[in-house]
Amino acid sequence: MPVATGEACGSGQICSSGLCTSECFIDQAIYVAGANNPANPCEVCDPMSSTSAWAMRDAGASCGTGVCENDTCVDKCFIAGGFIDAGTASPDNLCFACVPATSTSDYSQLTLATLLTPGTDLAAQ
Repeated sequence: MPVATGEACGSGQICSSGLCTSECFIDQAIYVAGANNPANPCEVCDPMSSTSAWAMRDAGASCGTGVCENDTCVDKCFIAGGFIDAGTASPDNLCFACVPATSTSDYSQLTLATLLTPGTDLAAQ
């Protein structure tokens, strides 16, 4: 009996265009392995986990200008295996801090523009 598109046809595989492929069939759509959920960049098609549901990306995976923490994209860095809040200075060098827009995996060198708060009196800063 033939297998319909999206139906499982092997471990970690679905039927797609008449072939067994390592893809996901989620919400009536086929996604290639590694594709992000369009509604949540912290979820991914991982056929070895499930061919019919999104899998959580690894903690600290980049998701645009932040990192994945418990299935949510947060404005933080993931450095040395831990989450660091945006703006937190490096314990080794206060000239560096977590700046997710620059890097989510390492401290970034601070510039005057990074340190200034837009819309605030320069003399007050």
